[in-house]
Amino acid sequence: MRVLVFGASITQGFWDTEGGWVQRLRNHYDSLQVKDFSQDQPTIFNLGVSGDSTEELLARFEHETRARVFRQDPLSFVFSIGNNNAREEDGQLYTTPEKYLVDIQQIVEQAREFSNKILFVGLPACDETRTVPVAWRDINYRNNNLWAIEEATRKFCQKESIPHVPIFEKFVDRPELLADGLHPNNDGHQLIADLVRPSFEKLIS
Repeated sequence: MRVLVFGASITQGFWDTEGGWVQRLRNHYDSLQVKDFSQDQPTIFNLGVSGDSTEELLARFEHETRARVFRQDPLSFVFSIGNNNAREEDGQLYTTPEKYLVDIQQIVEQAREFSNKILFVGLPACDETRTVPVAWRDINYRNNNLWAIEEATRKFCQKESIPHVPIFEKFVDRPELLADGLHPNNDGHQLIADLVRPSFEKLIS
């Protein structure tokens, strides 16, 4: 099975010196594969792109998926997106929760053309003492905006019967898990990997 993991910079692995939570999952299954090649393990593709919102993900989703279709290998999808939808710039929210829901509905509709195996991974909370504004750009990330996106995702997944891994609460008031206030550090990425793995196992079964 090929598992395509779509998202933004946290999915890509910022700022984990071991590559991020997706890479940590891949390392686990790769280690199982090299121990026993008679048992097929999932092939995991990290398709996180720093800065992406749902709008950018939609623009690239079909092309990147079709490029990774291989013979009769089944596909599964993991989505972790929304942090950048929740950013504030010049006093304006980048995306309303309503527009975000329209986007993820389209993403899921496109994904279901390839597979019904879909998993959503939630957003971590941020440390507002370091994200209002962030150090690298004059934009703000606030927990109430992140939570609005996260809550919309949970309700959507419940309506669509799509499994969802909540991680927001695990990061609330835990700045020691964040490298820059927004992106998890090594410990934060390991926590996400640990939280995701049980649902990931069900996804690939």
